[in-house]
Amino acid sequence: MVLGGSVISEVVSDLYVYAEVAVALAGFAAIVGSLEQRNSAELSTLRKSAYHSLLSSALLLVFFAFLPIWLNYWFEDPAPVWRICFGVFVIAQAFSVYIYFSTSKIDHSKYAQTNIFVRMMAYSEYVFFIVGQGINLTAIACVFGFLQSYYPQIYFTILTYQLVLSLTGFLVLVTFKGEDNST
Repeated sequence: MVLGGSVISEVVSDLYVYAEVAVALAGFAAIVGSLEQRNSAELSTLRKSAYHSLLSSALLLVFFAFLPIWLNYWFEDPAPVWRICFGVFVIAQAFSVYIYFSTSKIDHSKYAQTNIFVRMMAYSEYVFFIVGQGINLTAIACVFGFLQSYYPQIYFTILTYQLVLSLTGFLVLVTFKGEDNST
C-alpha cells in the first residue's frame, strides 16, 4: 500500500525526526535509570518525577510520531487520520493527567531554598498542566472536525509539547543531584 493522503506524506520526514529524538531521550532515561539503580542510589521525589516524565513523554512522542503514518495506510483522505490521532491524544492526555494527580508527591516547600533553576523545574508541572489542557481542548475541537486546515500544525504542536516535557525531565535528571542539592 502507498501512503494515501498527500498532507500526511508531506510531513512523514518531520514525524520521523520527532521519533528519532524521542528514542534518543528514552534511551537516555533507560541508561540513567539503570545506572542509578546499579549504584543503589535512592531517587529523590523530584528526580523520580522527572525520570517518569522523561520516559513516558518520550514513549508517547514515539507513538504519536508513528500513529499518522500507520493510520494513513487505511485511509486515503488525511482528515480521518488526523481526527483519529487527535482522539487518541485526548484519551492519552486524560489518562496522563489522572496518573499524574494520583501519583505526584512533590513537596515544593523542599525546593524553596534551592537555586532558581531547580525551583523552576519543580514548579514547571503547573505550567505544563495548563498548556497541556489548552492543547487538549484544541485537540478535542479537531476530533469534532473543527480547524481542519490547521490539522498538521496542531498535531506538530502536540508533538512539540511532548518533546518539551521530555526535555524538561532530561534537564532535571542532568542538573539536579538529590534532595539536599542547594546549588
